[in-house]
Parts: sequence; C-alpha cells; structure tokens
Amino acid sequence: KQWYQRRVRVSPATVATALEINDVHNLHYLDSGQLNEFLTDLVQKEYVWQLSKHDIKHFTTEVKRKIADSYGGTIPKEINKEVLIKALPTEHNFLLQIGHKVQSSSFLKFWQNYDVDYSGYIELKELKLLVQDYAQIAGKCISESDLNTSIETLMTNLDTNKDGKIELEELSKLMNVEDNFMKNFCGRRHLDRKDFNKIFSHYDTDAEKSLEKDEIMALINDILKHLETCGKNVPIPVLQKTYDRVMKICDVNNSGSIQK
Repeated sequence: KQWYQRRVRVSPATVATALEINDVHNLHYLDSGQLNEFLTDLVQKEYVWQLSKHDIKHFTTEVKRKIADSYGGTIPKEINKEVLIKALPTEHNFLLQIGHKVQSSSFLKFWQNYDVDYSGYIELKELKLLVQDYAQIAGKCISESDLNTSIETLMTNLDTNKDGKIELEELSKLMNVEDNFMKNFCGRRHLDRKDFNKIFSHYDTDAEKSLEKDEIMALINDILKHLETCGKNVPIPVLQKTYDRVMKICDVNNSGSIQK
C-alpha cells in the first residue's frame, strides 16, 4: 500500500483523455466490465516503461477497492465517473472534477470572475486563484509546491500557443462546455416565434425574461462561433466590442439588459 501511494500516479491529462475515449456518448459512467481493461490501459499509457503484471495487479486492485468502498462494498454495473476519478491516485484529482457539463453563459461568467484585469487572458496570478478555488471546493489542502505543480500542469496542457497566458478557447478545453445551442438552427433562413422562444429561454438561465451581460455574451459567442470562427470561441476583446455594439442598438432603456 505504501508502494501504491508513493509510486503509481496518473496525470489529470491522461485520465481526462481516457475517460473521453471510453465515454463517447457522454453518459458519465463506465461499465464495470470495462474496468480492468480501462485501468490497465491507463497505467500503461502513463508510464513510458513496461510495468510488471504484479505492479498492474496492485494498481487495479487498490483502485477497485476504493470504488467498492464508495458503493458500500460492491462495484455496481455502472460506475459513476466522479467515483472513479476520486479512486484514482492522481496528485491533483480536483482538477479533473471540473468536468461537469457547463452552460455557455456560466462558462463566460466563470471566465470574467478570473480575468480580473479584463485583459482577455487568464495569466499566471489569475490561474493561481482558479486552482486555489477548485482545491477548496474539492476539500483539498494544497501546498505551495502542489499549487505550482498544478499550474505548471495546466499551462502545459492548455497554453497551446505557449504565450504564458490562457485564452478563452484554451480554457474551454478544461471545462465541459455544452455544445453550441445555435447549431440547432443551422441552415434556417428565418426563425419563427417558437424558435425565438427556445433560444431566449436557453440563454435566459435565471428565467428573469431578460438577458444579462454574461447571457448576452454567451449568445453572441455562440452565434459568431457558428458563423465566423469555425466552432472556436471568439476572443474576449472581439466579444466585448460586439456586445457593446449590440447594447447600443437593443438596450433602449439603458438597463444593462435586453428584455424579451
């Protein structure tokens, strides 16, 4: 057991990729019949050297024990992904728990919460706040060393253009943001009243019959993603300029929101 705690670790990136491959229908569970194969593949991909059968058996046995403990002693046919994640020996499990489905408006609100200087990027000091918050949510006491390791891991996996900053599109890869709702209306030359009501209700997340800034920006982002950016998130500066133009036209009473 001491060997298991000290030696075998799987990275968040490896686990996230493996779960995505094994849950192509986004069902959020793993069939228990696939568990042995999943764990064996996982640990073999993580380690560049070949582990012995004895090593792999120790790894799979300990993970299965933790899963069974979570279910009162018996592994069910369908294993919840969150239970599986918590059972895996990763250094920074809490980073994987960001995988819940997130609405586009919630994602932009999340972004604005951490882009504190409104630069259009999340820089290292802001990323530090993000990691600390998720550690707190996950009930983890994170040391300065682990914090720096987590940030380094995120930058390695997310900062694709290596500029030392996280862009909106890069952060969306960490979070399970919903599919673009506006794709449901692809190819239509005109929207009828029923379509309009569906769109408004989807982005009016608080059901206040008006769209606030984060909801409006989510709608604009999804429209532009569909029409202009080949499915990629719109850079924040462009999104902000478009939002300002929309508000000049639509916010006739200067309320800061758009009424239905």
